[in-house]
Amino acid sequence: MIAFPAEARCPSHPDRAAAATCSRCGLFVCEACLSSRDPALCSACQERRSAEASLLGLTAYSFAGALGAGFRLLISRLWFFAVVCALFSVPEAIMDATLEEAQVGFRTSYWASSLYGSTIGLIGVIACLATMAAGVQGRSLRLREALAEGLHAWGRVFVARLWAGIKISLWSLLLIVPGIVKWVQLSLVTPAAYLEPTADSHSRSEYLTDGVRWSLLGLLLLSTGMAIAASTIPSLLLGMAAELAPVLNLPGTCCSDWIVNVALLYPEAVALAAYYALRAQKDADQASVG
Repeated sequence: MIAFPAEARCPSHPDRAAAATCSRCGLFVCEACLSSRDPALCSACQERRSAEASLLGLTAYSFAGALGAGFRLLISRLWFFAVVCALFSVPEAIMDATLEEAQVGFRTSYWASSLYGSTIGLIGVIACLATMAAGVQGRSLRLREALAEGLHAWGRVFVARLWAGIKISLWSLLLIVPGIVKWVQLSLVTPAAYLEPTADSHSRSEYLTDGVRWSLLGLLLLSTGMAIAASTIPSLLLGMAAELAPVLNLPGTCCSDWIVNVALLYPEAVALAAYYALRAQKDADQASVG
């Protein structure tokens, strides 16, 4: 919860002291105007938050619903996402081509590509997620705004994903099944870290995925498999063209990396849709209990 001055007052009830600061709009709110404590939300922001899943056509989590909502999020501004991915695919392709000319081993090339994707490339992923989230909220981000959002949120999302990777690796040392379970538990870390900056993204992901983890496992495997399948054939064709005409090597690598990066936004969009649906479902459960 965000700290606030002791003398802060609720704008709707000036005679009452503030009980919290809304984590979304930043307004001071009294106990009467505080609709949620974790995270702290005013009544207006709570209503907007509850409506977000409905705007995606989701009132509760379902396998097919999340899969379809993720697709709708992706195609909502596909051209925009293609431009964002192109900005990050060109440097990646130049790096890949340089490593290939240097005749480094496959392992070195793989780790260099993975490092680029998890650091610099992550800015583009967050920019695309920010654009999707803005669309759900009824806003439209321009390219500069989306990239600025990606840079602004990069630190907390990177740390959340890095720590999640370490946890998954440690659990995998025990046995493969605990590693898979931990992977599913932390599968919503990225949207949680971006959309709830004041919350513990790992705890939020574990809380939201509780009770639907087998369904989420299938959802993430299917969406990732679909993304890989959609990008494999074009990438193979581009690789064959580069072998026949070496002059096409760099352009082909650029196009291949671009196609893969656009396709891999689909599982990210599906995870975002699942996050919205599960959050709305948990909020409804809490309201009914309350």
